[in-house]
Amino acid sequence: MGKGAKMGTSAKENQEAYREAVKAIKKDRVDEIKVLVKQALEALHAAENTRREAVEKAQLIKRDLDDLRAGHLDKIKERHEKIKKADLISPITPQKLEKLGLTNLYQSYRYGNVGGNLSNIVGTFQGAGTVTSSWSLGQLQNTVSGTYVLGDGSIKYF
Repeated sequence: MGKGAKMGTSAKENQEAYREAVKAIKKDRVDEIKVLVKQALEALHAAENTRREAVEKAQLIKRDLDDLRAGHLDKIKERHEKIKKADLISPITPQKLEKLGLTNLYQSYRYGNVGGNLSNIVGTFQGAGTVTSSWSLGQLQNTVSGTYVLGDGSIKYF
């Protein structure tokens, strides 16, 4: 007689117990795999959300840079009024532009020859010794253009 007979179980009962144990192990493994898949899907979802937010932030900053270069200060102001988090995202804010005297741009117009000199408006004096400088689109474009070395050492041309 086999060992099963000595313990009071038949070979058939032993086989059934073995099959049940194998089923339980397989179920545990399936559950563990499902946990791993769920964790991976949650990590993927979080990464996709992070990427989407990063793309939105990059687009907002790029629009601010493009509008600054083009002299569309009104578009920057409108965008920052519509998108409440824009001031937190972009370093180019209407408040900072205003502080730098970038509220109104003037176009350089040639008014014709006046004694051989061309007349352009550069700035206006107001009050007791305060100066409000006006920026031309050309001055702004020359100011923002150039080569920039970023904090990580990479070089950007703008």
